[in-house]
Amino acid sequence: MMKRMPVFGIQCLGAVLFLLFVVPLEAQEAGGFTDDIDAAIKLSKQEGRDLFLFFTGSDWCPPCRKLDGEVFSQAEFLDSAKKNFILVIIDFPKHTPLPEEQQARNETWANRYGVKQFPTVVVADVELRPIGFMGYSEGGPGPFLKSLDELRNKRLRRDEAFARAAGAENDEDRARFLDQGLSEIELDIVNLYYTEQREVIAKIDADNRLKLREKYFAEQDAEMRKIILADVMAISQLDRPERAIAFIDEVIAEVKLPNEQKFEILQIKLQLLQKSKQFAAAEALMEELLQMPGITNDTRERLLVKKFMQLIAADQSETALSQISQLLNEPGEHLLLKLTLGHVLANQGKTDQALKVFDEALLRARFRPDVMIELVGAKADLLVKQSRDEEALRILDNFADDAQMPTDLRCEALLHQALIMRAAGRTRPAMLTENRAVELADSPSLKREMQKIVERMRAN
Repeated sequence: MMKRMPVFGIQCLGAVLFLLFVVPLEAQEAGGFTDDIDAAIKLSKQEGRDLFLFFTGSDWCPPCRKLDGEVFSQAEFLDSAKKNFILVIIDFPKHTPLPEEQQARNETWANRYGVKQFPTVVVADVELRPIGFMGYSEGGPGPFLKSLDELRNKRLRRDEAFARAAGAENDEDRARFLDQGLSEIELDIVNLYYTEQREVIAKIDADNRLKLREKYFAEQDAEMRKIILADVMAISQLDRPERAIAFIDEVIAEVKLPNEQKFEILQIKLQLLQKSKQFAAAEALMEELLQMPGITNDTRERLLVKKFMQLIAADQSETALSQISQLLNEPGEHLLLKLTLGHVLANQGKTDQALKVFDEALLRARFRPDVMIELVGAKADLLVKQSRDEEALRILDNFADDAQMPTDLRCEALLHQALIMRAAGRTRPAMLTENRAVELADSPSLKREMQKIVERMRAN
């Protein structure tokens, strides 16, 4: 098999560089690679051949030399590759300095494609959009050419889909064809280099009905939503409720949010309405939340709990009791509703009935630790109101000792114990229980959280 001389043989480097600067591109192409990227781009547009950009360190990079010697110097590779590609070498030698202008140009192209290691081959179309990236692999010209052909076929299929998008009769079809074309290219490349197509898709599928916006803008949208939520939470905590509510309304009106985040923000608004005693508006918003699509049964029940607690705060315990009773007749365990029923009964002074409801719910809550801790806490508080502190402390202690319960909830039970002790003037036992909560924490983050809570408890 005939071989050409490697792209940049170490011993002949100066001579090759000299020839490249004085020989026209057409003559360089006859031998394989050119380093005149501007002329290569022009020829690529004229002839419709894609660009094959070989980023190398010719006089210091062993895998670069191997790739050149095993593949790029072989006639089998050159004869095939030159039919569809303009072959360009972009060199970063360490021992043989390049002219400053060429060195600067090479660095510009490396930065354009994010090339950080050598060898890297960027296969790009006539508009300089990358189709894919390649590096060194063993096996000679055959496997390399196969991978190169696969990239070219991806580009052809991409262009066919883009052409269908351009001729689409409606926006929905246009977005789908654009997605079909972009799907031929790795998503990381698409996100960096196919801005025009992504923006068209985002505009057409602004509500994510086609599930395309989230495909191409998931990370960007998530970051935006994180900023919005942080702003909402900050304003709700630091500003007057009226101003925070106005800000939330403005966000909801101007920003298209997924249901999950809209739901989260509206719950903050609900808390603000309740805090400012705007019960009629809170009730209307509660009904809106209950009707939102996609909420789970558990979420719906938690919303109903908030609704009934709101009724209690508005001195409408009987209304809450009536509505809860109706819902409890429906199939299901309704643990959260039973928790709320216990609160309603306790609020009406029906302590024994409330304790009975809590006990019945606790028997069924074994596999719902998040509900179980609420039931245990509610029962403990009710026992304390009856001056039955030891019983209250015992049920919290039993929960904290249960190794099958999540550690964070066991810590919560211990802190609840400590609060009861402090309220009874039992500071020393409270401090020991607080220390136990910190020691029980099984992760650095949970331990830090426990320490902060304990510090606040002791400061008060």
